[in-house]
Formats: sequence, structure tokens, C-alpha cells
Amino acid sequence: WGRWNRKLFKKAKRVYTLSEGMAEQLTSYVERDCIKVVPLWSSSEVFKPIEKINNPFVIEHNLQYKFVVMYSGNMGYTHSVETIVEVANLLKEDDDIHFLLIGDGMRKKELVKMVKEYDLNNCTFLDWLPVEKLPYSLASADIGVVTLNEETALTSVPSKTFNLMSVGAPLLCIAPKKSEIAKIINKYNNGVVFSADEHSGIAQYIKVLSKNTEQRYKMRDNSLNAAKEFTKENAKMYLYKN
Repeated sequence: WGRWNRKLFKKAKRVYTLSEGMAEQLTSYVERDCIKVVPLWSSSEVFKPIEKINNPFVIEHNLQYKFVVMYSGNMGYTHSVETIVEVANLLKEDDDIHFLLIGDGMRKKELVKMVKEYDLNNCTFLDWLPVEKLPYSLASADIGVVTLNEETALTSVPSKTFNLMSVGAPLLCIAPKKSEIAKIINKYNNGVVFSADEHSGIAQYIKVLSKNTEQRYKMRDNSLNAAKEFTKENAKMYLYKN
């Protein structure tokens, strides 16, 4: 594949990719000047902040008075979702904090089993939601969780990152410190990045934001401002340039 990439990419007028990390990886196949980074974007006209009292998803699941830590996505072997359950166990005495895990995957049964073994009442699992419910489910998050493993750290930013920013969710990123998503967090100060084994640090971060309204609102505003820089207009700007 490496040989084919070198042959094909050198014939391309432009090579487009999604992140600076991936662009750096591609320099082994083509000159950097040929590579253009087009960041992902949110459907900001669909994903917006919604007050809990006006959010039908929140009302449906009785989350009006809960501080919601949400993971929404795949629950596979590379997603470190077990870290969320371990943290939920550390915070099981904090009745106001609730962990909402939405999605499916090869590890979901194992995660449900962990919750039962720990006898946790602060975790709820939901299956994949209809797409029309996503703006409401994501807007219910007081903290949005994004995960990345070592293999994808430099070459991937999960698209949900941008949707979570659009609804104003502070981010909890379980990822290597050198990851592409860490660069976003460091630039916009709208979350914190932890490695998968930093259970106590993650628990403390959640606890602080659940109690410190001023800090949470500041991070919310930072997420909303960051989302303004990841739009379809940016993509059009790149695509229509030489």
C-alpha cells in the first residue's frame, strides 16, 4: 500500500486530509505543499444548545436534575469506554452525577456486566438513537466524552467532537496527550485530556465541573466559540482554492 500511495499521490494535484497529524503522516508519500487540511465540521444548524427544561430527551429520561456525563458512539475494543464505568464507580456516592452511555458494540455486554458487578445506579445504557433524536440527546450532555486510542491519536478526530462543541458541551477526552484532539482542547480550552488509566483525575474533573457553575459555563462558551471555526464554509474555502 505504501508503494501504491507514493505512485498515486504524486500524480494528484492536491491531497486533502482531515487533520494536521494526518497531513504529517502523509508526507512520507507526497510533499507537504501538496496536502491541504480540511477540518471536519458540525451541522451547526441542527446541533445547538437546548435548556434541559425544554429538552424532550432530558424529560423522557428524567435527567432534569442530573449532571450528565455522556458517551455516545461505538463501544468496541479500541474505545476505552470501560474507563467511564470505572470513573462512575468512583463517583457512585454523588447522586447528582449520572453517566449516560449511548450506542452499541462488541464490548457493550461486558460494560453492562461491569455496571451490575459494581452495583451502580448512576449509569444508563441506551441503544443507538434515531438520527432525529441526536440533537436532543447530545444537548443533554453537561460533559461530552470523546475517546481515541494510541493507533488513531494523530490521524483521527471523531466527528462527534464537533457536534458536542456545537451544543456547548465541555469535553472529556480519553486520549493520548499527543493526539490531534488534544491540540483542539489546548487551543480552545474547552475540556481536558486524560489517558485511559487516570481514573481519579477524570473523576475529579467531573466533580469540579458539576459543582463549579462558573467554570462549566466558561468551558461551554469556549466550546460554542470553537464550533464557529469548524463549519461547512471552511470546507468550501479550501475546496475551491487551487
